Amino acid sequence: MTRDRLGRVRDISYANGRSRSIDYVGDSDEIRKIVIDKKTTFEHSQGRNWTSRDQYGRMGTWTGDMSMSQDGVFSYTGQDGLTHNYLRNGRDVIRSGNDDGRRDPGRRDNSDSGSERQRRDGSDRNRGRRELSDAAFDQTVKQVFDQAVTNKEDYKQALFGAAADRKPVVMVFGRSSDPESRQLVETAIKQARAGDSGQKAMFAFVDLDKVDPNSAIGRYGNEYIDRNYGSPFTMVFTQKQGVGKTPVIPEPALFYQRGQLDGDRIGAAIAQAQEIQSQREFADLPDNFRRDRSSTADAPLKNIEDLLKQANKPELTNQQQYDLYRQAIDAADKLNRPEVSGATRMELGLACIRWGAGHQSGGDTQKASQSFETGAQWLLDAGHVNPRIYQDPQFIARLKNSDLPGTAAEELLTRGQQNSDWYRPTQAEAQADSGAWQKKYQEAMQVLNDAMKKPRTRPRTTPLRPESDPYGFNGAESANR
Repeated sequence: MTRDRLGRVRDISYANGRSRSIDYVGDSDEIRKIVIDKKTTFEHSQGRNWTSRDQYGRMGTWTGDMSMSQDGVFSYTGQDGLTHNYLRNGRDVIRSGNDDGRRDPGRRDNSDSGSERQRRDGSDRNRGRRELSDAAFDQTVKQVFDQAVTNKEDYKQALFGAAADRKPVVMVFGRSSDPESRQLVETAIKQARAGDSGQKAMFAFVDLDKVDPNSAIGRYGNEYIDRNYGSPFTMVFTQKQGVGKTPVIPEPALFYQRGQLDGDRIGAAIAQAQEIQSQREFADLPDNFRRDRSSTADAPLKNIEDLLKQANKPELTNQQQYDLYRQAIDAADKLNRPEVSGATRMELGLACIRWGAGHQSGGDTQKASQSFETGAQWLLDAGHVNPRIYQDPQFIARLKNSDLPGTAAEELLTRGQQNSDWYRPTQAEAQADSGAWQKKYQEAMQVLNDAMKKPRTRPRTTPLRPESDPYGFNGAESANR
């Protein structure tokens, strides 16, 4: 670390090989220009606005505050209010500001520039930001994304799967340890996934905490996140036909944005990209990604739909209907399509709840209770097979509108959205106790039975699926491998 005649840090090299070079405004501590890793230059323009230029001459803008402490801690606060403290050992420590408004020890007085005031204001905005546990965030990623990318093979799976299903790719680069990345996934990405275009794209999450930083995708992601001053970024792109060992070639992104964004914007970008991608076929994909577009390829799916329609015939007994639903489930499991397997289980679960309501109205409370519990079991199994069912607006509406007593529907949804396997023991629990499965299941059933005894508060609606997709099978092939 080198200093100027006023003792201000001019050049600093960090333990991880990175560097900063700083120019100041006159004799003040206000930063005029900073060069990061001898590649990207940020120059202060006006207020909190900065212009940037990377090593390739590409221009950009950034809004926020920057400062350098006397002991070499470089700090910056973006529009989201989060403050990143880049320490001498190369660690990037993120905080949401000092709640008591005091300045950090060793930080120079930047009150004239207003940066400390901005950081304190940001703490109020971000105090409620949820920092999910690792397990909870992993569950969210599992529900929202088709592919979690941690290596080259995962990346190829995402691209090949999207090409096979003629879908564009929504790729999010972030870090599971970063609150801003978690907020992005929990809000905009989840909103986009649940929207009208959500099933028309392959969603992939590149967790740079788990990717080899020396790999091609690791270098790419880290470079862009560094250029974006630590913020995650989202892109929507199409692919074109490649040659030989490179059967697909990603095209320049139709949509790119760093940091937080509106899920509707992603949805609009997906719709635009889908118009392009849906017209393309890819001839050189590996065999396990090839799709048969002939009419015979749809025969198993049509057979499942026919079984579900037959099971809904009112003239059949409950047992006859149950047998047809089970046939549909068995047929769905042979397709290796989680969306279809989950949907067939959902249909049987909701049917059991209807039968329970019939038994209840007829005065047979014992059969009613058994049917309600069986229905809940099948719904739990549906969420296990396809965790994204808990984000499906149609499933949510149908469950809330069902005859499941009390607040059991809300209990199922709340717990399922937090962890689709909440009723199952973890691997460690199962290994430690051979009776863990039964105990966990009994605890879950007790929770639901208690909820069924509470007063029902949810309103009834009349949710309808489009006639072209009555069971929600369409537009979900990319996640079915």
